[in-house]
Amino acid sequence: MTTSRDSENPSSASRWIPVVAWAGLISLLSTDAFSGDHTRHFLLPAIQFFLPSAAPETVFAIHDLLRKLAHAAEYGVLGWLAVRAYARPRRTAARASALAFALCAAWAALDELHQSFVPSRTPAVLDVALDSAGALAGIALREAYVRWARARAVVARAVLQR
Repeated sequence: MTTSRDSENPSSASRWIPVVAWAGLISLLSTDAFSGDHTRHFLLPAIQFFLPSAAPETVFAIHDLLRKLAHAAEYGVLGWLAVRAYARPRRTAARASALAFALCAAWAALDELHQSFVPSRTPAVLDVALDSAGALAGIALREAYVRWARARAVVARAVLQR
């Protein structure tokens, strides 16, 4: 029988496979195929469809904003997955969060280093900060979710005991 603690701490492989897969996806998204020049081909028409009266500079600004939000979102998911992977019964949430954040920040720095070798990409220290902030948000959301799930379980047990 699995306990809630078991479900929060699955086997090592099932904890780390999603982290590795997601990090691989981030690396794929850092290639030439997903550079700003290529995403313009499908994002600009979509933006113009939803905002037909927007000025061209506004459409380009929204495109750039969407790309930056995508950075934060993809690292938010990585942060969530990493803190889940680091969670252990004897490890504090703060320690798991710190380890997850360090992993995500290091991956963000490596990702920007990788982009320095891709001619159509521009590495930026600001992107490492944005990615790290996204990871921190994902880590915080995961912790909030875990706390909410635990509180919900306590309430459910109390209701069942009535």
